[in-house]
Amino acid sequence: MDGLPAASPASSKPLSHIDVLPDSSSSSTLRGVPQNGNNFEEVPVQDGQTPNLTVERDDTQSKRPSIDNSPPKLPYASDKHLTVALASNQLEKLPTDVAQPSSLFLELQDQLGPEQRSWTPHLVRLFYAIGGPESFLQLRDACRFIRNTPFKARPVSIGNSELANTIQALDLLEDTDCVASILRRYHLSRLVSYRNTRFEHHQAKIPEVKVTKFKHGHVRVKHAKPNEGQKTAASGALQDLLAEAYPQLHGDDGKPLSKSSGPHQRAYKSLKRRLGNGRNWLALSEAFSPGILSLVPTGGDFTIHNHQIEMIPAAVFQTFLDVLSSQRGGFLRMASTMLSKGIFETLMGKELERLWYPLENFTEESCESEGFDSFAFVTGCTTKAGANPRKSNPRFLGGDGTVDG
Repeated sequence: MDGLPAASPASSKPLSHIDVLPDSSSSSTLRGVPQNGNNFEEVPVQDGQTPNLTVERDDTQSKRPSIDNSPPKLPYASDKHLTVALASNQLEKLPTDVAQPSSLFLELQDQLGPEQRSWTPHLVRLFYAIGGPESFLQLRDACRFIRNTPFKARPVSIGNSELANTIQALDLLEDTDCVASILRRYHLSRLVSYRNTRFEHHQAKIPEVKVTKFKHGHVRVKHAKPNEGQKTAASGALQDLLAEAYPQLHGDDGKPLSKSSGPHQRAYKSLKRRLGNGRNWLALSEAFSPGILSLVPTGGDFTIHNHQIEMIPAAVFQTFLDVLSSQRGGFLRMASTMLSKGIFETLMGKELERLWYPLENFTEESCESEGFDSFAFVTGCTTKAGANPRKSNPRFLGGDGTVDG
């Protein structure tokens, strides 16, 4: 593939009958290979006898090793999810200004440190998954699910077939999972944003210059170090969040009733875990716009799941965001900015009669024909007010003719 170094010529395979024998001397002896370099085997000769040089040539010496003509192994071939993802037809229409997978892989490898490169296959999948055609189809299904189905997965009887009911229940579960995944990203990023605000509040209280007065008029002036007070500010921010989120565990003064109690310890651990999980989601939304959180598919061709993204180290994720922004930033910013104007309210079931998105009428065929970063996807993210035109024109913007209620 493009961007990969050329494969080196295939080396000759060793003959199967040649083995290395252990030897006490400094050099090793190869069994079956004459030491003088000719093609005759050395035959032991007793004293007084004429050596017999008419021994048969080793048949294997005339056999040439087979040459491996298989294509060079790709550097990411060990990642089975990436190998499957690259076979997706979504990648058939990549714009010319977006790197091909092989080139992207090498670019990320070059920018990441040696200890960080194990994340490269996952980052390549994520690069094409965010804002890809599949993400718009999943968002379409999520919006339709919220408009037409209570926020729970229950099979609806469609006859006497238990299998049909089971399949429908699984379809509803997948839509539920998509909605829950998007809203989870949204709320986790809000949590981290609130924590950062409280952190800055406490950090501002730490004086940059500390003046200490001694007897006899002596004064010592000490300037704060760059990172001084961060632990204190972080601790204060976490305490603020605990007091506001769990008022039943705190007194009127905001102090915990008992830090060693089971409920307080569980709340403390849960809050810290969620803050860690939301770090990358906030970074993603700040790099583009909060609406980008709705354009990360769940599962699908690229096998992307929330917990995988949440585990990526901050430095590695920032490198990924720089590459993503440089190559697809224009499209992703336009789409995510428009979605930020109401997509989360829609997915939470608010103002469903007032707001809708044209992407709710996308079809699989139209998304596949458009390909990556098409402006048609941007128009689908435009917030529309008023009644959904599909009620009067079911085929509006490529609708399938089914009028949703």
